[in-house]
Amino acid sequence: PYAITMAYLGGSEQTDYQEVMDAINELTMKELNMTFEGVQLGFGDFTDKLRLMLTGGDKLDVLFTFATQASAYVSQNLVINLLD
Repeated sequence: PYAITMAYLGGSEQTDYQEVMDAINELTMKELNMTFEGVQLGFGDFTDKLRLMLTGGDKLDVLFTFATQASAYVSQNLVINLLD
């Protein structure tokens, strides 16, 4: 199975995070033969941590970004523009 890694913007850790991830992975494994891992980045350092992940070569399949940063990530070949 393929493992999808997604960075997302969030505040404090959620108490039921693992329960939610287990439910997601049960569905995605059954239907799509893949697992899902979320990487929560805090509000205060989201931009810096995301840039470090992208430039550092961390495995990251899906991410949230602000429109003001998206074009810079594309021009630096850190992400692929799916609209092309």
